[in-house]
Amino acid sequence: MAVWAHETQRDQDGYFTTSTERFRTGTYALTSDEVDLGSHSGRADPSDLGDLARVRVRATGAGGRLVFVGIGPERAVDAYLRGVARDEVSHVDFDPFRVAYRSQPGSAAPAPPARQAFWVARASGRGTQTLEWDLRGGTWVLVVMNADASRGVLVDLDVGVKVDLLLPVGIGLLAGGLLLLAGGVTMVALGARSRPAPEAAAAA
Repeated sequence: MAVWAHETQRDQDGYFTTSTERFRTGTYALTSDEVDLGSHSGRADPSDLGDLARVRVRATGAGGRLVFVGIGPERAVDAYLRGVARDEVSHVDFDPFRVAYRSQPGSAAPAPPARQAFWVARASGRGTQTLEWDLRGGTWVLVVMNADASRGVLVDLDVGVKVDLLLPVGIGLLAGGLLLLAGGVTMVALGARSRPAPEAAAAA
């Protein structure tokens, strides 16, 4: 929780929000690692986690490009992007900002993302696009693409989480997963980590 508070700040809408940073790939899509919020036997847990937290992803396509950002079930996202070249965000540090990608090769071209019906939350268009989603049980992936499904994604991105401060246990458990949802983020992802100094680690 201390790392979460250190790396983020609460905005006027009540979200703990990462700084806005630029993510890029020469492939068709940026994706997060999958984030498991509760699943059993391959089926989504019916529990609604929206009372615990809501996630917000804001994405702005650089150079006036139309951007698409969406959160979808892991299996559906994998099927949609099968054979498509993409970069998976595997790790993010914010102080200073550094991002690591895991490349997934492919030769297929994807269909436009907005035509897909499996997204549980999505936003698409020119300028800053805002996606908001109440958490649900299941395994999810954040996807960022050009709205026309073209190569070369260049986007400025931030991720926020709104939580019930009366549920500190829920905050601690959800913070890391929500950051991964946005970029490994992942959005939908972003995993902000802070390492203790050797002296502090030894004392602990």
